[in-house]
This record gives sequence, C-alpha cells and structure tokens, in this order.
Amino acid sequence: MRWISFLLLLFFLAMFAVGQKVYVSQGDDYDIYNMTNKIKWNSSQYKVKEYTNTTADRLPNIINKMIDFVGYTGFEVAKWGVEYGYEHPEIDYYQILIYLKYLLYIWLIAIIIPIVLPMCAIIYLLFVGMKRLYKWLMKKFGG
Repeated sequence: MRWISFLLLLFFLAMFAVGQKVYVSQGDDYDIYNMTNKIKWNSSQYKVKEYTNTTADRLPNIINKMIDFVGYTGFEVAKWGVEYGYEHPEIDYYQILIYLKYLLYIWLIAIIIPIVLPMCAIIYLLFVGMKRLYKWLMKKFGG
C-alpha cells in the first residue's frame, strides 16, 4: 500500500510541475481554467446489459462503472493539479521530484538488500561445497 501512496504523490507533484511549466511558458495572462475546462473525460461506450439470471452476469456492468469512476476521478485530480501548479509557480516542484526520485532509489535498495545478501551467501556456500566435494572425490578415487 505504501508504493501506491508514493505513486499518487508522484502523480500530484508531476501535475503541479505541469501547471508551473504552463505558467512559465505562457505568463500570468493565460486563462488556465478555460484550458482545463475544455478537457473532458469521455466515459466508456460500453452498452449496459440487462440480466436476470445470476449476480455474476452483472459483473461487466460493475467493472465498467468502476473504470469510469477511476478514470473520471484521475482526470479531475490531474486538472486540479495543473491549476494548482499554475497558481503557485514559486514552489519548486521539480526539486521535490528529484528528492523523491532519490528517496525511491533508497527505498528500492532497502528492499533489495534483504534479498541479495542471502543469495550471495547461498552462492558462496554452493561454491565452497563444490570445492569440498571435488577434493573429497579426488582423495577417494585418486587422481
């Protein structure tokens, strides 16, 4: 669940940075609300079917509405993020993104270390075991 929160934070900061870039490129006179209001979410064109047999037959309708909900919500949040970034260009969102990138690297290293250390130990023990087996076979069978 922590990685989903991290991705949502990255999404917000990216949208803030887009709004900031629009402010820098267009200036203070640009109507950001007019631009974002022109962008609309096209709901899916799925045909709702009527079913009477089982509850499982209604699952496609539920999935379709959930996809529309998530898509519309994400779209509106993105528009809000662009508008917020446009209104607050003094905050350096790119620097925050760079810090979060380094935090992500540290996080990935912290996840990988518990996997890599036992793997190195297993590989080391495998080579030591093969060396001892070779010496034992050479002593037993001569050579």
